[in-house]
Amino acid sequence: MEIKKFVESKFLKAENVKQNDLITFLDEGEEKEMNGKKFLNFSVECNGEEKIYSPNKTALVAVSEAWGTDTCNYVGKKAKIMLVKVRNPSNGEIVDSINLIPDTNPL
Repeated sequence: MEIKKFVESKFLKAENVKQNDLITFLDEGEEKEMNGKKFLNFSVECNGEEKIYSPNKTALVAVSEAWGTDTCNYVGKKAKIMLVKVRNPSNGEIVDSINLIPDTNPL
């Protein structure tokens, strides 16, 4: 039995993707709350695997400017991953973060 599916994260993380990888939005997202902070979780496909993606504010602004503010319009849309360096607010460490370049010219 292959154990890969039991040890890999179900979340899309910067350490598991490469610059310019493509993601496809599979749903309109679901609003979640943790520690009093609201965020969106989307099901996305990346490199043949379905993952949960919680975009940061920068990524949300980018997709909303390209595709509008109604996430129903995101289903089936593609975006290119852009890895950027950011400072982790909890420990000050510099880490990679996922930003998006939305595809505005689908075939």
